[in-house]
Amino acid sequence: MRAGRIVAVVVGAVLAVVGLAAVAGGGALMAVHAVARDGAGYYQSPTERVDTPTAALAARLELGADLADEVVPERPVGTLRVRAESVDGSALFVGVAPTRDVDRWLAGTAYERVDQVRYGPFRTETHLVAGDEPAGAPAGQAFWVATATGAGSQELTWPSERGDWTVVLMNADGRTGVAADVSVGAKTGVLLPLGAALAVAGLPLLAAGVVIMLIALKGTAPPDLAADREPAVVPGSYPVRLDGHLDAGLSRWLWLVKWLLVLPHLFVLALLWLAFVPLTIVAGVAILFTARYPRAIFDFNVGVLRWTWRVCYYGYSALATDRYPPFSLASDPAYPADLTVAYPQRLSPVSCSSSGGCWPFPTTSSWPCLPAAGPVVGAGSRTSGAWRLAGWSAFSWSWRRSYCCSPAATRSPSSTSSWV
Repeated sequence: MRAGRIVAVVVGAVLAVVGLAAVAGGGALMAVHAVARDGAGYYQSPTERVDTPTAALAARLELGADLADEVVPERPVGTLRVRAESVDGSALFVGVAPTRDVDRWLAGTAYERVDQVRYGPFRTETHLVAGDEPAGAPAGQAFWVATATGAGSQELTWPSERGDWTVVLMNADGRTGVAADVSVGAKTGVLLPLGAALAVAGLPLLAAGVVIMLIALKGTAPPDLAADREPAVVPGSYPVRLDGHLDAGLSRWLWLVKWLLVLPHLFVLALLWLAFVPLTIVAGVAILFTARYPRAIFDFNVGVLRWTWRVCYYGYSALATDRYPPFSLASDPAYPADLTVAYPQRLSPVSCSSSGGCWPFPTTSSWPCLPAAGPVVGAGSRTSGAWRLAGWSAFSWSWRRSYCCSPAATRSPSSTSSWV
């Protein structure tokens, strides 16, 4: 592939990924709108227990106080609803007020400020504001914009406004030691139109990205490989081969700066892998309907993996050569590291359970091998003048498991890589 085609593939991949993210995000928002609302139209969080040995829990809400008026909607989070019930049945107070007024009132009083709330599992991150003065009954203060107080379950509702606000949970009499079951919800009409807008905007981007990638790859397959025959491009008995030769006379010091030397390759590979993922999805769909891996996509994906392997072999996965890797997707028999995969003429359009563990789209892409290729690459030893890398052995083996989905590959994949 010429550089211009590769750039076009990368541009198409960027558009496709952005479009796919927009479609997925829009779909998620519309799904939340459809299934996560209660009868009153609120998106409500689960009820969780919160407690503090101090006089109050205070959570700050920054609703666009520093942004321009035209950027922040009239109701930034719609209508806010806070439900709270004391654990011991005592009277609770829940209130919303400007942050500056709450800080001034609680100055000198010990309380906990909530910095962050996380779910799955639920936990809060707080910090203690020191003090030794009593807070007093909160309901007597005039700065609250919305309150709920009393025994039993309390519900505060507040039409949100732009500004810097704080939600406060206390005992109604201001004594220390607060424990309550709390949930927070919001009622807003933003999710559905926002989700629909994202999905509508993302679909053309996704389609344009896929079309650009396919046009850029069109005609890149060698014409002599288009016939219905299995090209004998891989030596040995199995169609996937990973090779690595240990160069003699390696530099003792070059490895110290290889992290810097490989940066241009890593930048290019990041873009190529960005194209690799959507193209593999397209290939999976094609296999599902035609039982064939599109040849141009196959050559591109194998080229990306080949390029990745050469950079890993030069860099810290092996450090087995000092020859700088070529900026190319093509096979280079003169380079000490290479990856070759025979093109499969037909593939099963369904997942092949007989091979045990093939990816749902039975392609010869690298998806099944990615978990194995990362953490374990680099565990190697010199044996008979060669580097036998446990990680890349797993890499090759995973490729073979994927390839065994081909009807022509009736043998079980071997458990070792092909090393010279």
